Amino acid sequence: MKQNELLPIPNGSTQVYSNQTNHKLPTSGPMTLSQKTKALLTLSGPERYRHFIKAIVDREEVWALFSDGWALARDDDGKSVFPFWPENEFAALCAIGDWEGYEPEVIPLQDFVEQLLPNLQADDVLPGVFYTPSNQGITPTIEGLISDIESELENYL
Repeated sequence: MKQNELLPIPNGSTQVYSNQTNHKLPTSGPMTLSQKTKALLTLSGPERYRHFIKAIVDREEVWALFSDGWALARDDDGKSVFPFWPENEFAALCAIGDWEGYEPEVIPLQDFVEQLLPNLQADDVLPGVFYTPSNQGITPTIEGLISDIESELENYL
């Protein structure tokens, strides 16, 4: 499947994500970004991944985009990717272009680790961590993501 072909999502509708999308971030108006948000968006993929792990464990929640089905993407090899964000604000920033009309939806961390990630693994779908409007996220293995979350959880015991 080519990158700009449609990708089926759970309710039978379709969605596409092109990793070549390069949207400008708002600098004024109702969506003006905080300095912290701007700084996080400029981090490298691995740095955003580390922030994601710490943030989701601290808040005990993960965010994804939903509109009659979850927003999905494809990696460079055409494999399905389910994108996740550490906060509502970052997910909302990515609800543009092909994902316009999608809304951030919270997923409790326990459900994420115990139900969603094993289901994604069974369906051969990769997790996509902390996409930005101009950059794909990191696509770790599900085992690696769970291990990193469990390691971070040990800091809270």
